[in-house]
Amino acid sequence: MGKECQARGLSVFREFEDARRFAELYPATGSLIAQAELDESDGKATPTPYSGNSHTTWWPHEGIERHTKFAAPP
Repeated sequence: MGKECQARGLSVFREFEDARRFAELYPATGSLIAQAELDESDGKATPTPYSGNSHTTWWPHEGIERHTKFAAPP
């Protein structure tokens, strides 16, 4: 996968603890964490882990209102 293609994707984590750790390591990204249930109709996703975490790159399909997919965790 080319760097330009990956740069156009959105970073998400499959595991809550990985998202929490990322927020701690990079406080400039913010401390709020949201969750979503994404499926194939929402776009393409591929694991892009670093340091063994659950980082995933998501490319939403055109027309997907990304913000409507996410909510605060219970």
